[in-house]
Amino acid sequence: VRSSASPLGPFRVALAPGIAMERLAASLGLSEMKLYTNKAFATNVELYLRFGYRVDREKAFMGGTTVYMSKRLISDAERVVQGQLDAYNARDIDAFMQWWADDCRYCEFPDRLLASGALEIRERHVVRFREPNLHGKLIDRIAVANVVVDREVVTRTFDDGPGEVDVVAMYEVTDGRIATACFKMGPPRLGRRGA
Repeated sequence: VRSSASPLGPFRVALAPGIAMERLAASLGLSEMKLYTNKAFATNVELYLRFGYRVDREKAFMGGTTVYMSKRLISDAERVVQGQLDAYNARDIDAFMQWWADDCRYCEFPDRLLASGALEIRERHVVRFREPNLHGKLIDRIAVANVVVDREVVTRTFDDGPGEVDVVAMYEVTDGRIATACFKMGPPRLGRRGA
């Protein structure tokens, strides 16, 4: 089946089962997908690379070369957290808020409530998004079930001037939205340009 509406053209049908398999594997808690193909099928290798696979190794096989590839999978909870981080970095308040539950809780670790509900979180971030240098750089991420923990370096404008701060953020995702977020911040380092 060819579709001129699909940016993948003839690959749309072939990839749909692969995408479904990636989602199924992620929902089962698997962290990686692996595949192999013949190096002679350069178009396939290129396509897999565009879809986030990496070449792990190549091995001679029956007069040809087998290319072994893998891709780290992200869970639905990670997809939500990444969506809000992308919107945060774009300083797009509407895109940012779509990832937050209406009754979400926003805390400073361990249990100091900073904002309760989407309206309060929105108010907080409308001000923050005015900072011209605002950027959260993801350093590391772990996820277990519906909980995602990010380690970031956040560049922003503090009361004493521009700088960066180390942040550990823990998100609980329920029904595709962030239900709780709790943050632990290190001391600001002033004068750093960051990302």
